[in-house]
Amino acid sequence: MIEMVLMSLALAVRIRKIEARTLIAEMEAKEKENLQHLLRMISHDISNPLSIIKSATYIARRSEADARPQISRVEKAAQSIEGIIQQVRKYDAVRSGKISLTLSPVSLRKALDDIPFYFSERAERKEITLTCESLDDDIWVFADEIALTHEVLNNLVSNAIKFTRLGGRVKVSAGALGDQAWIRVEDNGIGIPKSLLPQIFHASYPTTRQGTSDESGSGFGMPLVKTFVEKFGGDISIMSRDIAEKDDDGQEPRDHGTIITVRLKRSATASA
Repeated sequence: MIEMVLMSLALAVRIRKIEARTLIAEMEAKEKENLQHLLRMISHDISNPLSIIKSATYIARRSEADARPQISRVEKAAQSIEGIIQQVRKYDAVRSGKISLTLSPVSLRKALDDIPFYFSERAERKEITLTCESLDDDIWVFADEIALTHEVLNNLVSNAIKFTRLGGRVKVSAGALGDQAWIRVEDNGIGIPKSLLPQIFHASYPTTRQGTSDESGSGFGMPLVKTFVEKFGGDISIMSRDIAEKDDDGQEPRDHGTIITVRLKRSATASA
């Protein structure tokens, strides 16, 4: 009887080990697949600015005209590549825990008040009305102040401006309900195609698009935003209507654009 029990225990241990090895193998295979997706996307995103650099240098070498326009194209393409590399590094650092975040009460009033300083000039260049609702009563949330301001909000507002046409509108607002606070960035831009919406927060899928004024992007902005928000213990949701979706009358939809809402844990006071 004891021998049977011992044999059963030994068999159970072996099964557990096999299951563990299988799980590890599956995780490694999934990680490998994600890495392959990531590399394909990076290769795709970098190939465009590299093509610009090659064509610009080719034209500059064979032309007797002023080379400054071609040099400007090279500089812009190089900046695009640099931006992609920086976003990839930051995304990897956040996911792997290499970046240490200090969660403490952060003022949403201050975060929203800083947005015009960073984006008013960009909005003016596209004649976009940028509105940031000022909070009469401040709301405090648990977050890392630098990451919330420079990674989350800056990425969301930057995208809103990027995908809004000349003369459009971008609005940033915030509020609180119970023990949660929310930040909302909405625009009447071109929206996001339905085919991209399920993948918009996944770095391993190519979602990069040109802006309405041919602005470039890295494709890592939204995955980075989601990663930071989840590190804060919050969540993010998105609603969008693609301008390419025609209404029944064949016209552009009146409600085209995107609304992104970030929900964070609320802190009662600055010293909580």
